[in-house]
Amino acid sequence: MNISLPIFVLVLALTGLLGIFCGVGIMHIKRSTYTLQHSSENAQLKEELLQLTGVTQQLRLENSSLQQQIRQESELALQLSPLQHKLEQVNQRVENLAHHSTKQAMQVLTQLQQDARTQAELRQVTAQLNTALHHSSTRGFWGEVQLRRIVELAGMLEHVDYTMQETLGDNTQSARPDLIIKLPGNTALAVDAKAPMQAYLQAQEITIEDAQSTLTQQSLLAEHAKALRKHIDTLAKRDYPQYFTSAPQYTVLFLPAEPLLSSALSIDAQLLEHALTQRVILTSPASLLALLRTIALLWSNQSANEEAQEIVQMARGLLKRFSSTIKHLHKLGNTLQSSVTTYNAVLGSLENNVLPQLRRFESLEITQSELHSPLTSAEIAGEKGNIREFVKPDFQNFISIPDDPTPSATS
Repeated sequence: MNISLPIFVLVLALTGLLGIFCGVGIMHIKRSTYTLQHSSENAQLKEELLQLTGVTQQLRLENSSLQQQIRQESELALQLSPLQHKLEQVNQRVENLAHHSTKQAMQVLTQLQQDARTQAELRQVTAQLNTALHHSSTRGFWGEVQLRRIVELAGMLEHVDYTMQETLGDNTQSARPDLIIKLPGNTALAVDAKAPMQAYLQAQEITIEDAQSTLTQQSLLAEHAKALRKHIDTLAKRDYPQYFTSAPQYTVLFLPAEPLLSSALSIDAQLLEHALTQRVILTSPASLLALLRTIALLWSNQSANEEAQEIVQMARGLLKRFSSTIKHLHKLGNTLQSSVTTYNAVLGSLENNVLPQLRRFESLEITQSELHSPLTSAEIAGEKGNIREFVKPDFQNFISIPDDPTPSATS
């Protein structure tokens, strides 16, 4: 199909104009769109700016508040500084106390562990001792050992203050107490340590706490009190005091443990009175120790009395010797007085009779200075010639004491 050129140019021109209009429209649309977008962004920015202004104001307020709070806290810190120092000291003391408490707790724990081991060993030894004490020979030996320990604890010496297992009497009648305590006055006191304890040990083995066990235990304790009463009667028949001169008419029965006596007395309240009636003294370790200390005090008083008597005898002997010396001095003074009188007479005779004749020998060149000059009468009459007499009353008393014709043993 053939298109004419003018029409083609017209179509082409129309197409170009249409394109221009379309471009302008598009540009206008784009500008409008940009303007709208820019307005929206400005509004959003304003809103954000307002928000930022509010946040800034709030931050300023918070900053001011924080600064004020910091100032208050600083002032409070200054005020609390001494308290903080005190709290630090208290904290240090608490830490030291905690350390000390921990150390003490460890020590207590160590001590408890040691006590536990000791108790275990003690239970073992007690069990062994309980088993051994069921034999009569072992019980007797244990009583003797306990008796020896108490005697040594009282400060007594064997073979000086006491003897062990000494036989008394002769072939016809003899006795052998466990201990003999020597008393002042060459006398003694016998002690027996073989107390019965079989029933008591059986009673202590009962550990179940019920009615039947309690009855059994009370029955065994009653048997123990009965056996002890019987042993008291046996000791009374042995009559140990008869083997000593002027001895106390009592025998000491030693029970090696306190419960042996207390349990028997709890069952038999008349046991102690019965023992005294039979001239037997019941003693436990504590009472026996008190008795031995009393005996030691008696020995001390006896020794003091003997020393005092010896001092008195020595004083008497010294008094007699001093009296004898004073008498001899008195006799010597009298003799010297007589000698002075004789000397004065001889000197007077020399002065009156001999010296005048001697002066005649001066022509023989014998001078008086060559002759020894004796004491003159004036000198004899002075201090050199006087004999001091015993004028003191004490000396006169010693002179008046008569001589002892039989000198004392201490002379």
